[in-house]
Amino acid sequence: MKNVFISYRRDDSAAHARLINNELSQHFDVFMDVDDIGWGDDFAQVIDEHIARADVVVVVIGPHWTRLIEERARGDDWVRHEVKAALARRARDGIRVLPVLVGGAGLPNQPLPADIDALRRLDARELRDRALRDDMARLVEAVQGERFDDRERRQQHERRARRWAALLSPLLFLAAWLALFELLGLDTRMQALTLRAAHALPGDAPPAWSGGVVLLALDDEARAAVGLPLGAQWRDRIALVVGRVAGAGARTLALDLTFEEPGDPAKDAALERALAAAKARMPVVVAVQRLDAHGEPALLARLRPHAAWGVACLGQRQDMAYLMPLLLRRGEGTAAALWPSFSLTAFTGGVPLRSAAALDALALSLPVARAGDDGTALLQGFSAETLAAQPPGCGAMRTGDFVVSQLLDGYAVPAWAAAPARVSLAGVLRGDAAALQALRGRIVLLGVMSGDEDLHRTPAGTRYGVELLAAQVEGLLRGTAVRPLRPLPLWLMLLALAVAGAGVATLLRGTRRRWAWPAVAMLGLVFGLGCVLWFRSEQQLVPPHYGWLALALGAGLARRMTRE
Repeated sequence: MKNVFISYRRDDSAAHARLINNELSQHFDVFMDVDDIGWGDDFAQVIDEHIARADVVVVVIGPHWTRLIEERARGDDWVRHEVKAALARRARDGIRVLPVLVGGAGLPNQPLPADIDALRRLDARELRDRALRDDMARLVEAVQGERFDDRERRQQHERRARRWAALLSPLLFLAAWLALFELLGLDTRMQALTLRAAHALPGDAPPAWSGGVVLLALDDEARAAVGLPLGAQWRDRIALVVGRVAGAGARTLALDLTFEEPGDPAKDAALERALAAAKARMPVVVAVQRLDAHGEPALLARLRPHAAWGVACLGQRQDMAYLMPLLLRRGEGTAAALWPSFSLTAFTGGVPLRSAAALDALALSLPVARAGDDGTALLQGFSAETLAAQPPGCGAMRTGDFVVSQLLDGYAVPAWAAAPARVSLAGVLRGDAAALQALRGRIVLLGVMSGDEDLHRTPAGTRYGVELLAAQVEGLLRGTAVRPLRPLPLWLMLLALAVAGAGVATLLRGTRRRWAWPAVAMLGLVFGLGCVLWFRSEQQLVPPHYGWLALALGAGLARRMTRE
């Protein structure tokens, strides 16, 4: 609502000023000294305060107005003071000053005092007694800055805008809830942008080795030492490794190898004996890439009693990150079953997962126990989906499975290039004391790190699949999984940003209107930087594009509804 200040002389135009006040008060916030200065108030201060915040000043000029200006030129004249302040604000802030002629008065022909002479150059309109209704209507239009017809059309547009706002709000909710932005590829791009920006800031350094995970590399040296093609013919050598790793006091041995088809009976028997002997000293985990219709793993029957298993599907690359499966649920209700990923089983040491009812499908959290620990770890997922189709290269998952995944920051994959984080399998086969000592008390992941097999591109360089699995186990050990922003905080954030955008657009209206969008853009830039810094500090990804859209919607609707 516009603020209007009425300047008049009581001994010249009091009656007309009262009529003008009565009419304008129906549409605007009007100040008139008779009504709005209280008993005991400092009237000079009150007048100055109201002129300072007025949008329009109406100067009522009666038949004696000019003469009284001249007579009081050398004394106190509050009308002159009001006109002077109004003209100064017109020059500085662009407010409107409207001279209104009443009682047959006209603008003076002779110059006025220099500080108010600019009033003579303003267009003045007469308030005629015989056409009072029409002239009052024109005055109201002049104060509001638009014709009544234009105002009605604007108000119709505003009503339509409010209806659209009521429609867009739930649509925005659905867009986020149903991951519409992800369908458009924006979520992945914004995640990658946040990761790039977070790691581009000064002070970023690659993560240090936690000391809890060791890669046992089946590298070129080990292949040359064995001299056999990698496959079932290695099972007696793997049996030897199992025994030596158990004797070295490792916490867990996770074999990123599959044992689906029978091989040489003697070598299969040797591996079975080694697993059975190691079971009392440490858990052994093997990789499974296929499950049958009953949920049974594709694993040799003779090995199942002696080894734990996990689904070894690497997941999907998302620009600078990888979505790494954590667990999958098949079925609903009491018939539902949970199966761990290979990394999760390596972390827990093969301790069975709790019932499917323990999985919080909204918060994507699951309490798990670890072999050798009395406590419980609360695992955190990043995203979940019900598979619409079977992922390529992963026969363990099928359509309809509910898969919880973690987001692996591609910049944060530790370096596994040298000891003690990496030990060559060749050293263990030779029985090197230093190689075996490096395995004591640690989770040991044995995987292929030779040739061009299972290579993946990350910002930290080209890595083998087992290195990414080891990085996921490291994250589980540290409890530093990348976290998403959950629905309730997300919507509180969007509401706050929409209000902030509306507030900026409302404050920067009128003559400052052109600065509204630059101010909103600056606010969006600050919010985006805040998202980056928040991820850097808390490892939680806040979607900046959701916030930018909320800012734009709030500002756009506010500008629409406050347009003058």
